[in-house]
Amino acid sequence: MTGSKTSWAGGRRELALPLILSLLLTSALLFGARFVVPGHPNYPKPWDHHKYIWMATDDPLDFHIAPFCWRVLVPALAKALPFDLEWSFFLIAFVGVWMTGVVVYHLALRLFPPPPYGLVALLMWVSLGWAGKLVLRNFWLPDSLALFFVALAVYAILARRDALFALSVALGVLAKESVFFVVPLYYTLRTDRWIDPGLLKRCVLLALPAALALVLLRVFIPAWNEDPALLSTLPERVRLVQEGSSSYGYLELFRSVGLERLRNASLWDLYSYSAGTFGAILLLPLFAPKRAGLLLLRFLPFLLPVYAQLLFAVNTERLLVLAFPAVLLMALAGIEGLSERLSIGPGWFVPLAFAFVALNVVSPKYFSVAQLGAQVAVLLGFLGLLVVRARGTFRWHPTPR
Repeated sequence: MTGSKTSWAGGRRELALPLILSLLLTSALLFGARFVVPGHPNYPKPWDHHKYIWMATDDPLDFHIAPFCWRVLVPALAKALPFDLEWSFFLIAFVGVWMTGVVVYHLALRLFPPPPYGLVALLMWVSLGWAGKLVLRNFWLPDSLALFFVALAVYAILARRDALFALSVALGVLAKESVFFVVPLYYTLRTDRWIDPGLLKRCVLLALPAALALVLLRVFIPAWNEDPALLSTLPERVRLVQEGSSSYGYLELFRSVGLERLRNASLWDLYSYSAGTFGAILLLPLFAPKRAGLLLLRFLPFLLPVYAQLLFAVNTERLLVLAFPAVLLMALAGIEGLSERLSIGPGWFVPLAFAFVALNVVSPKYFSVAQLGAQVAVLLGFLGLLVVRARGTFRWHPTPR
C-alpha cells in the first residue's frame, strides 16, 4: 500500500514538474518583450500577421490568399475564444509554447530515461530564440501550434501511441502544412530494418487523415491570388504574399527565392541555417558522433523537407527551427556521451542549459552572433570545469587511516 502511494506521488511529481517549470520559463521569455502590435515598427508591414488577423476578424473559411487561407486552426480558435482578438492570439501562442515544453520533457525521456535529460531538453527548448521567443512576440503566427504538434507527433511515435500520432498530424496541418513533414518519422524512428512493409502500410494509413485534411482545405478553400476582383477588395497588407506580389506558386517561388539563394549562397547563409538557428546546442552532438549520427539518419526524411522550405519561402530561421526535436535529441546523445566519458550524471548539464536560457531571456534579439559567442564561451568554460573535476577525481587516491 505504501509503495502504491509512493508511486502515485512520484507520478504526480513527474507530471507537475514539467508543467510548472515550462510555465515559469515560458513566462520568463516575456521579459523585455516588444510585441508586434500597433506601435511596433514591424506591425504596419505587409507581413503574415495581417492575413491571420483578417481571417479571425471575418470568416477563417472565407479567405482565399494562399498559403495563409489553408492555415485555419489558429484564426478559428482566436475567433472562437471569448476574449479580445489580440489577447486570444496571444493566449494561443503562450499555451502552445508552454505545452511544447511539457511535451519536449516527456519526449526526451522516451530515448533518455533518467529525469535530468527531460529537464535539460526542456531548458534547451526554451533557449531557442527562433522558437518560443519569436512566436510569443509575434503571437499572431500559427507557428506555436505547428511546433507543438510536431513535438507531440514525435512523442507519439516513440511512445507507440498511434491514435495520438494520427490526431497530432491531422490537427497540425490545419495550423500549418509543414507539420506533415513529420510523417516519415513514424517509419524511420520505429523500424529496425530497411524494409518493413507492415510498418510502412501502418504509416500510410495513419497519415491519411492529415493528407485528406490537406486536400479538403485546398478543395473547399481555393486560392484566388490572381483574381483581380478579390484583390481589389483587400488592403495591400492583406493581399500581398511576397514583396510587391500576391502570386503564390511553387515554381514561381523556386525561381524568385530558391534559385537566388542557390546562386548567392555564402558562409553567412551556412551560419543562419545552422548555429544561427539553434545556437551552440549544435556542438553537443559532436561528443557522441556515432549515437548522434544514427539519430541524424533516422531524422533525415524529416530534416530534408524542413530545409527544402528554403527553396520556396523567404523566411529562414523561423522555418528551420521546426527541426528542433531532432536537434534536441542529438544534443542529448552528446550529453550522454560526455556523461559516460567524464563519469558524471546528466544532472551536471542542467546549469549549462539554464545558462543558455538566461542568455536567451536577456537578449534583445531572437538570436545573434554575440549570443552564439556567449553560448560557446559558456559551453567551453563549463566543459573545462567538468574535465578538471573528472581528472581530479581520477587522480585522487586518499590514504586510508
